[in-house]
Amino acid sequence: MSKNKESLKDRLLARTADLETNVANNPRPSILDQKNVTMPAQLGAFRLEAERWQSKVHDLEQKLQEAQSTGLLINISDLVEVEGRRRKLTSEEYAELRENIRHNKLITPITVRSIGNGKYEVISGHNRVSVFKDLGWLEIMAVVNECDDDVADLSAFYANLLHPSLPDFEKFLGFRKRQEKTGRTNQELATESGISLSQVTRLMAFELLPTESLNILKDRPEILGATAAKDLAEILKSNKSKATPLVIAAIEEVSKNRLNQTKAAGWIREQLQPRQKAIPLKATIIKSSDNTKFCEIRRSENVLRVSFSTPEEATLLETKFAELAREFARSKPKK
Repeated sequence: MSKNKESLKDRLLARTADLETNVANNPRPSILDQKNVTMPAQLGAFRLEAERWQSKVHDLEQKLQEAQSTGLLINISDLVEVEGRRRKLTSEEYAELRENIRHNKLITPITVRSIGNGKYEVISGHNRVSVFKDLGWLEIMAVVNECDDDVADLSAFYANLLHPSLPDFEKFLGFRKRQEKTGRTNQELATESGISLSQVTRLMAFELLPTESLNILKDRPEILGATAAKDLAEILKSNKSKATPLVIAAIEEVSKNRLNQTKAAGWIREQLQPRQKAIPLKATIIKSSDNTKFCEIRRSENVLRVSFSTPEEATLLETKFAELAREFARSKPKK
C-alpha cells in the first residue's frame, strides 16, 4: 500500500473509533495469558487475533473507497494549490460563483490528491476553494484521486479545457505548459485531448504574438479568440517589424472596448497600406431654361454620379441614360 494511502487511512481512523471503543469496553482475555496453554491453543489464538485485525483493515479499506468515490470533508488549511491550475474567472463570474455557493449546497466536490503529512494537493476546484476561504468556511467536500504528478497536471488541465467558458488564451497556456513538459507536437496534443489539429494550431498562434500583447491577455484572456489571434499572427509573419507595434496597439484598444477583436486585423492592414492621395470629384451642373439647377454630375476616375432635384426627374433620366448606354455599347468597336 502506498504512503499516500496510509496517510489517508490515518485520517480516517476517527471514523473507525467505534471499533476500538467496542473492543475496549468488551475486553476478551487473550488465550496467551492463560496458564497451561497448549501449542494448538496458541495457534488458535494467533488465528483469532489475525481475523480481528483483518476485519479492521477491511473496514478501513471500505472507508477509503467511500472517500475516493463520495467525498471526504477536508480542512481548508490542509489544501495546497499548484500555480497555473486555476481557471481564471472574470470578476462577474467569480461573484456569481460566490453567491451560488453561499446560498446552495456544494454539489460537485473538489478533486484532490494526498501528498502526505495530512496535506492535499488541489487538482480541480481552485475557485471553489477560494470562495470557501472568502466566506470563512473551514471545511470542503473533496474526492481523493491517488495519482502521480503527471496525471494530476493532466487531470487539472483537461478539467478546465472541457469547461465551455474557458477563454481560448487560457486553453493556449494549458497546451503550451503541456507541450513544454512533455515535448509533444501539436498533432500529439490533438490526439491526447480529442480536439482537432486545426483548432490546436489556431490556439498555438497566440505564441507568435508580441510579449506585450500576451501580458495584456493574461489580465484579460477573454478579449481575444484563437481565430483573431491567428489573423494577427499571419500579419506579423509578413511584416513583423512594422506590424508588431500595431498588433500591440490593436490589442490594447480591444482591451479597452474601443475596437472589436474581429476588426483588429483589418484595422492593422489599413495602417500598413500606403496612404493614397484623394482624387477630387469633378462636378458638372446642368441648368434648366429658367437658370435653376436641373442636375449635378460628378465623376471620379471610372465612377459617374448624377443627382437630380426630384425623384421623378431621376426616374425619367435613368431610362434615357440606359438607352444611351446601350446605344453606345453597340457602337463600341470590338476588341
